[in-house]
Amino acid sequence: MHLIGPDRLHGFQNQLAYDPHGGGHEDGATAQRLGLSEGGRHPIYLWKEGIPTADEPWPSVKEARAGTGPMIEADDMMEEAAMAYLHDTTRRDKPFALCVGFVAPHFPFIVPEPYFSMYYPEHADLPDNPPGHLESLPKAAQRLRQAFGFEGYTDDEVRRARAAYYGLITYMDHKIGRLMDALEEQGLTENTVIIYTSDHGESLGEHGLWRKMNFYEHSARVPLQISWPGVISGGQHFDGATSLVDVTATILDIAGVSGSDLEHLRLDGDSLLPLMRGVTSKWKDEAFTEHLAHGTDRARAMVRQGNWKLCYSHGNPPDLELYDLSEDPGEFNNLSGRPEHRDVQERLIARIMEHWGDPDKLTQDIELGQESRLMIRDVLGERAIF
Repeated sequence: MHLIGPDRLHGFQNQLAYDPHGGGHEDGATAQRLGLSEGGRHPIYLWKEGIPTADEPWPSVKEARAGTGPMIEADDMMEEAAMAYLHDTTRRDKPFALCVGFVAPHFPFIVPEPYFSMYYPEHADLPDNPPGHLESLPKAAQRLRQAFGFEGYTDDEVRRARAAYYGLITYMDHKIGRLMDALEEQGLTENTVIIYTSDHGESLGEHGLWRKMNFYEHSARVPLQISWPGVISGGQHFDGATSLVDVTATILDIAGVSGSDLEHLRLDGDSLLPLMRGVTSKWKDEAFTEHLAHGTDRARAMVRQGNWKLCYSHGNPPDLELYDLSEDPGEFNNLSGRPEHRDVQERLIARIMEHWGDPDKLTQDIELGQESRLMIRDVLGERAIF
């Protein structure tokens, strides 16, 4: 999570470590140590002017290597702060909620040894892009490639970037292992709910894309593991659709928030606790996500129900992608417009419209917001927090 904005703590009482994507400690000393500026700033451009074209290939692929940098240092500091908190005897008998957010695995694709050499060159592979696939990508993927310059890489550069990412996964996994060991050492394992998840995946060159901001499984799908000893049985697996908005509802359910208190919050998600207890028959089996930021010049949304996924890019007519993940897990065969799948397509479009309302009005609101943010950034300069 990124600790940024006027309500930077988002309900937490203390910030124990520096967030390189958000605001730091009050004196800014940590930011200076890591060579980072305050705040997380992304490019703002006007949708009505179309997608900008990158001047050069996105650099993180070409820069992949063994080494360290600000993000690695931030993760090491995060682990150090979390370990200190767990070993703090003054809070040992107090209930706690601790959020430990590592940057890894994430670009830049730079990871300390021995993690890079674990995968390069022996286990460094290339993306699974069939012949001709990159020349026939859906328009949404083409726009992303144009905006970020996702091309112009040698095979070895791609292999190095993928190997570094695999190394970052192992680097992060070892950190989590040490945190789990600390819980056990403090006698907390049997009395702590542990939730492991991520905010996005990484495309790693699949479909010619890198980073996130697309609806392919490599980007939109994330891990979600929940442990609650003595309450839910270990080793369960649910392969239906869930969403990160369900995690909020689950935490509140675990904490005993119910009735009018829960209704007042008007949550978008649903508690996963029934699923964890084996009750799957009434689950919605649906996930909704949208892309309304940089990397597109139009409103985009995706809804998945079971193994069906529909990606919608607003326009007249809209760009549609429809995939049957049970038959096409790589998402190479766009079934939109096929008469035999018309009912599925129309049902999923209707679900997106239920979330959005009027997509033209949504687009107008976003374009107005872009103009407002550009004006504020021009006035505030480096003081702007976005």
